[in-house]
Amino acid sequence: MGKAFKTVQGITLFSPAKVNLFFKVLGRRSDGYHEVASLNQVIDLGDVITLERSVQDTFTCSDPEIPLDHTNLVLKALALFREKTALNFPVSIHLEKKIPIQAGLGGGSSNAATTLFGLQLLSGLDLKEKTLQEWGSFLGADVPFFFSEGTAYCTGRGECIENIDSLMSLQRLWIAKPQEGLSTPAVYSHVQIRAEGHDATQALEHAKLGRLVSFNDLEEAAFSLLPSLNSYRQQLLELGFSKVVMTGSGSAFMCFGEPILQPVKKCEKCRKDALNLSQAKQTMCTHMVDGDGSQIQWQADVGRFTFFDRLQYKIDRDFVLYPVSYCRRKKGKWYER
Repeated sequence: MGKAFKTVQGITLFSPAKVNLFFKVLGRRSDGYHEVASLNQVIDLGDVITLERSVQDTFTCSDPEIPLDHTNLVLKALALFREKTALNFPVSIHLEKKIPIQAGLGGGSSNAATTLFGLQLLSGLDLKEKTLQEWGSFLGADVPFFFSEGTAYCTGRGECIENIDSLMSLQRLWIAKPQEGLSTPAVYSHVQIRAEGHDATQALEHAKLGRLVSFNDLEEAAFSLLPSLNSYRQQLLELGFSKVVMTGSGSAFMCFGEPILQPVKKCEKCRKDALNLSQAKQTMCTHMVDGDGSQIQWQADVGRFTFFDRLQYKIDRDFVLYPVSYCRRKKGKWYER
């Protein structure tokens, strides 16, 4: 089980999202799952989980749409930890939800992994992360990845993890999330296995050399279930991104490069322009809010954008753009690359 170390009464942990830089479906397995090969990457968009020793179990979440019953992976992780360790101390867990749901960003899996990691800190057990990774595989195929170093080649159901050194020459990355979501089981039930297409092993070698080829074998199935994804991708390409590819089972997209927009707003007090999305963090100022404190909308070449907390942008109320960074994990903590 591992040696004991000093317990803590409470801890707050970052629970990051992931993207699938490429995703290959190799075939169906006898256990009902699919054999896959994916290059996964952690990003700095994430939730925050707070765990504290308590007098009774409680679980709360900032998002009222998130279920708080036994179907939530946080509570499944808690039940699994107790089963594996025979430790049943009461715990209070709060999930501050930022990762969009039904997006293919691995939010639930990340929450499960973060909960397991936090519980071993609260318990005083010095469990090897390999052990936690193995336990995580009982909760979901993506859970073990969140005990990786941040960039990993994932095979099997997705639970077989090979850490990859930081990839070279990765383009600037944005995440676009439509309002509509997609069910992972529904997407997989519609996937067509094709022998042709990209070779995952070759794609991995190219990525290591700084020549990432991004693709996703789940796109066809997802687009058949949600045809509006086609028009969303076209809108994103019209913004100037060099490539737009769905991540995981969707409905979120990875957008590579920089959008091309003209100056759209000037503050008369400080003469700053909101030149484009990539510069908005630097060019927005406190004057660019209405008198009642609400945020200003401005017209761009394509669509209407709203600036949210200097972190995200909303386009025509159809989807939200998140500028993100790639992350690495060292000694249990996540760092921007």
